[in-house]
Amino acid sequence: SHLDEGRSDDDSSKMVDSVLSTIAFSRHFLKKMWRWLVNELRLPREAHRDATKGWSISSLVGEESLLTRLSGSQRTMLAMFCKSYAHLLKVLGDDEFYGSHDRVPFTLSEHRAIAAVMNCIVCNAILGRVPIITSTTESRR
Repeated sequence: SHLDEGRSDDDSSKMVDSVLSTIAFSRHFLKKMWRWLVNELRLPREAHRDATKGWSISSLVGEESLLTRLSGSQRTMLAMFCKSYAHLLKVLGDDEFYGSHDRVPFTLSEHRAIAAVMNCIVCNAILGRVPIITSTTESRR
C-alpha cells in the first residue's frame, strides 16, 4: 500500500517494539492477558519453587498438541502474550526483575508457572505426547 512505501524495516521494527513495550509495561495489562490464558486453557496460575522439578502440565498433555486445539482467539492471545512477555524479559535488567514490582507485573511464582507452561508447550509440540512426570514416578527410579 502507499502507506508502507516510505517506511523502512527499521521504522517497522521500532513500531513493533513500541507496541510491545506499551503492552508489556502497561499497568496490569500483561497480567490480565496471562489470567485470561490461565482461565481459557486451564493452566496453573502460579508454581511454587518445589513444584517445578520435572513438571508437565496435565491440561497441555493430550493426543493432539495444545497448539492444534486452540481457537483463533486463543492462539492470537497466546502469541501476543508470548511476544509481549519476551519483550518484557528482554528489556528488564536483573535488578528490576527481582526487585521492583512497579515494572514487573508477575511474582516469581507466576514467572515459574509461565516458564513451565511455555516449556511444556514447546516440548509437546516438538516431541508429541509427553507423559506426566510426578514426584512419585521420579522417586521409584
